[in-house]
Amino acid sequence: MKITNFSQGIQVANSFNTTVQDITLTGNPGHLALSILYGNHNLIKDVNDSAHTWHAPGLSKFSTHNVILRSQYSPKMGLDLHGAQSMDNLFDNVRGGFVKGHWGAAVQNQPNHLKGLYLWNAENLGESNKDLYFMSSDGKYGKLIMPHLIGLHGNPLQVQSQREYMLAATQKQWAEYKHLPAPNVAQAYIESNGKRVFPESLYEAQLDYRLSLKEK
Repeated sequence: MKITNFSQGIQVANSFNTTVQDITLTGNPGHLALSILYGNHNLIKDVNDSAHTWHAPGLSKFSTHNVILRSQYSPKMGLDLHGAQSMDNLFDNVRGGFVKGHWGAAVQNQPNHLKGLYLWNAENLGESNKDLYFMSSDGKYGKLIMPHLIGLHGNPLQVQSQREYMLAATQKQWAEYKHLPAPNVAQAYIESNGKRVFPESLYEAQLDYRLSLKEK
């Protein structure tokens, strides 16, 4: 399916157990490519955003246990993580930029994602810079609660340390931390930084395993 010259491509709202796949977005860059809202257990698969939409495929608003598999989008953009209490979601083999200015989420909807954000074999095609933090404490936006970065590769991304983040949060009276971790402890769970991991796709490996059990 091809969608051309749009403002908002697809919204999967108030939905569960839905699959959206094989979508190509083209034409003038719109605001939002594809987003899950108030959705659980949905699969977004093989979406190619060649329109360079401001918000790449993502989710928001209490969405849980969703999978976005093999989405491709602009190196200059970022995932749609519009906040409002989403948790436990998987971005599997996505390719594009990770610019936090494109994540979305107003101040009242921060953080962008609660616990359980998994990036599995994601590839950063965008900027590589020591000042570009994947998790940052430098303002009101761009907040993630300990994301899992597994097999993150491509151009390197810096991750804020827990110590820096806690100091900033305390100074701005967002929280009060009495015990600070060591300076080298990252504000993320990181495994195989800079190198892909096996299996290639976590979702497809788990699906194959479940189907094999069903056949026995």
